[in-house]
Amino acid sequence: MGTENIKYLLDTHTWIWWHISPEKIPPKIKKIISAPPGDGSLLLHTISVWEFCKLAERRRLVLSLNPEAWLEQALDMAGLFLVPLSPALALQSTRLPGALHSDPADQILTACARSFNAVLLTKDERLQKYPHIRTMWD
Repeated sequence: MGTENIKYLLDTHTWIWWHISPEKIPPKIKKIISAPPGDGSLLLHTISVWEFCKLAERRRLVLSLNPEAWLEQALDMAGLFLVPLSPALALQSTRLPGALHSDPADQILTACARSFNAVLLTKDERLQKYPHIRTMWD
């Protein structure tokens, strides 16, 4: 399988850090994000947009722009495909194999990674330890 077939799903923190604190992202992850292997190979689930909005609402992020402008800019990434929350994916998130923690956003991201056979780019150790998805960070 060539690299053009690989899909990468950005965890919420990875997507936010890419735009706010890129120094927190390891070089190999930066390389993937900056030059995705093909159009639509870099995935972002809409739940990450919602998580960003909640963080902005709670003023847990320091933004140089207003949230609307930040979102517009942050969603304009080469090769990025925004994955919607479909009924099928919502259902899959409630039927994940094995034990995964109870964070609904992480369950949706996990179901998305499984559905697209994507590598989840995440620093989250709980997701890294979940054996039913592929992850990458260090």
